[in-house]
Amino acid sequence: MSQLKLDTSLSLKRIKPRYITINEDIHAALDLYTLSLYIALRYEADYTKDDAVIRRSAKFLYTKAKIKRAQYYISINKLESHGLIIRDKNSKLGEKCIFHVAQDLGYFTPALIEIDRGVHVVDRGVHDMDTDQYSIPLITTNIISDSDESPMVAVDEIVQTYHEELPDLPRIKVVDSKLKAQLTHMRKNWHKYQKDGKKFSIESFRDYLRYIKLHYDWFIKPYTTQNGNVRRNNLRVLTREVNIARIVNGEFNAS
Repeated sequence: MSQLKLDTSLSLKRIKPRYITINEDIHAALDLYTLSLYIALRYEADYTKDDAVIRRSAKFLYTKAKIKRAQYYISINKLESHGLIIRDKNSKLGEKCIFHVAQDLGYFTPALIEIDRGVHVVDRGVHDMDTDQYSIPLITTNIISDSDESPMVAVDEIVQTYHEELPDLPRIKVVDSKLKAQLTHMRKNWHKYQKDGKKFSIESFRDYLRYIKLHYDWFIKPYTTQNGNVRRNNLRVLTREVNIARIVNGEFNAS
């Protein structure tokens, strides 16, 4: 018995702690109860994914978030309105519910979600029938038509164009996997944002940045956060699908 007590090989291995980052705009947008619920959802989800799927009951989540049951339903609706989560259309809030959980504000708006026969497919593109709604007439410069094979524009070329057209905005020093995926998605679905349905080219992207500079100069000016920090929107913000859609539809305003 004494030999077992002295056996150091039985010591437990330390578990590496998890760190869940919350973007500043999310922190500013949510009240304390809703933020607590969002953190609980993020903790249960795969925090390495932009869109993670979990299945949890209402009781489990409001207990985890340390909020009341009535507040849970209020906060769930707020998270959905902010585009941070979306539910399986066949799930009921009072039962075990399937949630898609995002890391970015507005991630699921105006994304189109299709759930078919229990298979959860997130389609962040725009259906062909909605092409007119997401049209940018100005993006027409030297774009290869859909009947031709579109050249693969490298991500670093997109970043370089961003630096050339908007040199005052924050520079992209490292293209992480998240930004690379976002730019690849934008390039792939570029034709769905336009009335003429033409594919992505570096010149069309350059026109898009110039359009922002001309008509949405307030969107790329410095702004002060609630914490008093001065920020400027960068390539990551300009190429989010929700922002592209808002610019196309004229939904942005300086207020």
